Amino acid sequence: MQSDRARQPTRLTAHLMLISYRRTQCIGVAVGLGLFDRLAAGAQTADELARERDVDARSLRRLVRALIAIGLLVEDGAGMLHNTEIGEAFTADQMAPTARYMTSETTWRAWSRLADSVRTGERGFDLEFGMRDWDYYAAHPDAGAIFDGAMRALTSPAAGPIMAAHDFSGYRKIADIGGGDGSLLIAILTAYPEMRGILFDRAGVIERAMPRLLEKGLADRCEAIAGSFLDEVPRGADAYLMKWILHDWEGRDATRILAACRRAMTPGSDLIVVERVAPEHVGPDDVELVLADLQMMVMNGGMERTESEFRELLAGAGFRLDTITGTGTPVSVLRAVAV
Repeated sequence: MQSDRARQPTRLTAHLMLISYRRTQCIGVAVGLGLFDRLAAGAQTADELARERDVDARSLRRLVRALIAIGLLVEDGAGMLHNTEIGEAFTADQMAPTARYMTSETTWRAWSRLADSVRTGERGFDLEFGMRDWDYYAAHPDAGAIFDGAMRALTSPAAGPIMAAHDFSGYRKIADIGGGDGSLLIAILTAYPEMRGILFDRAGVIERAMPRLLEKGLADRCEAIAGSFLDEVPRGADAYLMKWILHDWEGRDATRILAACRRAMTPGSDLIVVERVAPEHVGPDDVELVLADLQMMVMNGGMERTESEFRELLAGAGFRLDTITGTGTPVSVLRAVAV
């Protein structure tokens, strides 16, 4: 039998796994206080940070100690704090918006209902808030803006690899279905000045997206149309793009979305789906993916799908999966054609 001494490393690893949520909350508080952004502009002591951020100095010092132990900050011999390379990743122009979303009250409370999701098959978010997340964001614009910011932060670094993986040059007009604040469509239209676009999403989302289209000078090349992709989508595009849409929805609703696209498409139109493609069998290297799958279960009721599940889903709406191209990021580009 294994001795208690021999079991200690295993117990420590298990304990660290168990308290991982504490690390997450430390990151969320630090991002909320803007610590990483402030230190990116120049080193400070913990006391200077506390005065500048108007927080209790002793408590902030204890938080800073945790951030040092986690590996996000370092302290030099003069007591000056600096971001580590990982800490730098939590600045506003990188992962801070994602951290705000992941540690927001809505996400935190929805995940508190994970056991209920497993027990009932229902969305944890709905059980906690009494409505779907999309409806909640429409009723609570501040929460909707946090969600938009996270999606923009996740989309921006993936836009280049997505365009490298799929040739968009042959399309005269592209419709981004459920395109959120337009981050990916903006990147594509900027790269292809002759192309026109359609940004399609719910009314509240379109309202939040319009200032970005105006800011980027694309309002004259991009129609912003409000509606529900469960019912119908705009007609007349050469390509119908959906990024991180299908994984939000259960099979029946995902089929409805695809069927709406199928009805809107003309002969020769492409369907471009940007999603994770899960392996048929997961292993230790797939932790991030399987946790993302649970995120879909708790928040949206959807799932991360395998290649065979994508083929079946697409076939059920009248499509044939033609190609899957990796991007070097967690997502792949799936091109499908109508049959």
